[in-house]
Amino acid sequence: MGRNEPADSSFGRPWNRLAPIAAARRGAFPVTVEDCVLLDLPKVVDHRGNLTYIEATRHVPFEVRRVFYIYDVPTGESRGGHAHRTLHQFLICLSGSFDVEIDDGISQRVHHLNRPWRGLYVPPLIWARESNFDPGTVCLVLTSDFYEESDNIRDYALYRSLLDECGECGECGASPLP
Repeated sequence: MGRNEPADSSFGRPWNRLAPIAAARRGAFPVTVEDCVLLDLPKVVDHRGNLTYIEATRHVPFEVRRVFYIYDVPTGESRGGHAHRTLHQFLICLSGSFDVEIDDGISQRVHHLNRPWRGLYVPPLIWARESNFDPGTVCLVLTSDFYEESDNIRDYALYRSLLDECGECGECGASPLP
């Protein structure tokens, strides 16, 4: 164990539980809501205040190329409401709480985020919408690439047609894991 590494079992590569999914689905599309997983980050407990850190490819299953955060969301408003062709995302609620509604075109699921040491991995071709923001909520998003508007699929009917075209061939260019 290296310096400043917590002794708990969540340290290391917590997405190792994705390995069976990735092996079984490598190149098979579309991905499903089952491929969206909650991952715990290292949490160093200290009487002066807790600390959580993120190291790309060690704590999230991709190389982080971009970071942004969402805050001051008015009551009743939502964010997201789109899918990405190739972009991987990892969402963390730093403060407050919110829901992430995910949809693979067949199944839907809702994840409630409210812990700064837990994040939700969202692979490409998953429709995601963030809603039910508590006042003062801050959502941190790590992404696998720089912003590119052409990667966004903002129309749900277009998203469904892309899934139908993509089928099991994977020709859409997406990847379940980088």
